[in-house]
Amino acid sequence: MSSSNNSSEYELPRTYEDDYRLAALQFHAYRQEGKNVFWTEQDIHAQREVWKGLQLPRTVQTLFEPRKPYKSTEYPVEDQDEFFLDEPGWVADNSVNQARDAVVHARQYFDTITFQYQKALGFGGFGLALHYKYLSIDGARDLVIKLSLLGWESRAIRKEEDIMRRLLRAAHCVQLIGPESLGQLPRSHHSEIDVSDSSDEKDSSGDESVTGAPPPRRQKARTPQSLRAALERTQQRAADYQQSQAGQPPRPDYLIMEYVAGGSLETLIGRCVEVGQGVNQRIPNRVLWSIWLCLVRACVAMKYPPRKFHPNRLRHSRPTGREDLIETVPGARRRWRAKNIVHFDIDPTNIFIGDFEVGGGAGSEQPLRLPRRRKADEISDSPAKPKTRRRRRLGVGRLSMSQLIPEDSQVAHALMSLFGMPRTPNAGSEASKSTSATPGTGTTGSLSSTDTSRPERREEPVQPDREPGEHILFPRLKLADYGLAKEVKTFKRNTYYFYLRRIGKLGFMSPEQFTSEWDTLPPTANGSEVSEHPTAGSYGSATNIWGIAVTMWILITQRLPPTPPQPQVPPGVVLPPGYDANSASPGSNPQNTPEYKAALAQLSSTMPISYCVGMDNSGNYTHVDEELREVIYRCMYHSPEHRPTIEDLLEQAQRGLQKVFDNEPDDVVNRWVDDFLLSAPT
Repeated sequence: MSSSNNSSEYELPRTYEDDYRLAALQFHAYRQEGKNVFWTEQDIHAQREVWKGLQLPRTVQTLFEPRKPYKSTEYPVEDQDEFFLDEPGWVADNSVNQARDAVVHARQYFDTITFQYQKALGFGGFGLALHYKYLSIDGARDLVIKLSLLGWESRAIRKEEDIMRRLLRAAHCVQLIGPESLGQLPRSHHSEIDVSDSSDEKDSSGDESVTGAPPPRRQKARTPQSLRAALERTQQRAADYQQSQAGQPPRPDYLIMEYVAGGSLETLIGRCVEVGQGVNQRIPNRVLWSIWLCLVRACVAMKYPPRKFHPNRLRHSRPTGREDLIETVPGARRRWRAKNIVHFDIDPTNIFIGDFEVGGGAGSEQPLRLPRRRKADEISDSPAKPKTRRRRRLGVGRLSMSQLIPEDSQVAHALMSLFGMPRTPNAGSEASKSTSATPGTGTTGSLSSTDTSRPERREEPVQPDREPGEHILFPRLKLADYGLAKEVKTFKRNTYYFYLRRIGKLGFMSPEQFTSEWDTLPPTANGSEVSEHPTAGSYGSATNIWGIAVTMWILITQRLPPTPPQPQVPPGVVLPPGYDANSASPGSNPQNTPEYKAALAQLSSTMPISYCVGMDNSGNYTHVDEELREVIYRCMYHSPEHRPTIEDLLEQAQRGLQKVFDNEPDDVVNRWVDDFLLSAPT
């Protein structure tokens, strides 16, 4: 961005209507050419005549606009010194200089005999993460301190703390560490007031144990006068809060969090790219299902925080002494109290690899065989792969499509056509029995061995609420970085949802943000049109589901997410020969012909349209379990209403973890994990 001294030189949006038109132009460039939506003030000024002249609302007939052809790009492998922030001197990149300066100030504040600085983990946006070691009579403990690059006082850090407090004890979310556990006094905590939220109080009483139907809600009159009055009350509360803080000594804002030593999921992807040398590395299906279950559980935590919904949350001590709670879906009578926390920044860099769990899960006491650490020169060749793709087996309790989608629906027939998936036999049929794996019987392979050559492997006791085998072959993943996360409320003014549109990373934004359907809504600040739209601004659990699906797509393909987004022609829709729904050359692709108009008329936004590229049976990833590819495809549907619910996804992922695959016995999976995870740098 340009400096504030030059801001007066540029003509920038001054009203909500102007900003709305600018966003329409920015996202049009994103959908058409994959351009960044975060423009500099100079770019905004240069395009002022265009965005000022946009006529909104407009009619949007199809999601298939002319766009730049998709070019598959390999996921980049970062090759930089992780200690570069600790080096003296200045560089040309001012953001690095700012981060180095923040490291110096942080060390002056935190470094003591008990708090020993290790290294700077990295920085991004406006945050900085530092690795510290806390020394006490009980031993050493690794932890992470996160603070703002803009100064000690930070509203962003306080907002992130608010979200992380709501996710305390969630097993698949990175956790806050209370200062009292580090020999410090408890710190005062004040929730930030969101001036874009005109609610007078919190939505929930916090008593999620109450069952039964929700109390009836009176429908409030949504007149311009009532909306304006609610906004004025919110602004007054914010002013009162600021006045109450006047004269108080400044409180340094920072987060103390657990240290997850396994690195990020990006590290694993980079390892696959590095070893593959341009050839896609096949990840075992059992590993993929383990990862998918972890990601689904993290999304469950944001809808049903375990500290509020877990049946054993009130126990003062778990059987193994740990305090984490697995993320589960509560009974139907309690789901009406679900939260609507949206992360807005789910990607491989914010998903961290935790520890294995010792034991065989609930009802199993099988010892764990630990693979030996292999040297780097031993893994020049990729793990053994079958020369021919063999038919996979249907695992235990696989959800039939009829359980997730009505059997006679158009969606079910289309998906079966796309993925070539036959109807799943009934649970009691001989076909399903012959291929099922019974937990505890050894069908999935025993993890027993007397091998004593063990690598350094982080382990913790298994909890009784895990699925059989969960976190045994592959460690637990944890979702981190809640700096952009927000508990999104319903029935708010248009501005409330609009200002969440331009957050996140390029390539990871959801259709709720980039859809052209925003252009069909009037640019009025105090209206309610966005809150009533099924896609534009409809942020919720489905938005998180989109994020984990894109992450899985990257993991499987080891490619960057397609930019611009590439809507896929649904199965059953046949375009005329030579026509491309995503053509960027309207001149060579005459869209005004009757044949083309008739074809596009079939591609309405009301039918399920996915942005998942290359996951059908004609792609290069047929080695991946069809059921997993199909669910990723559906999780990347344009409309949130068409994506699977998190409740269905959890049930399916739990069953998927128990599936059996040809050529994937325990020793093969252990060897793969050893090569690509335990032997990889973190």
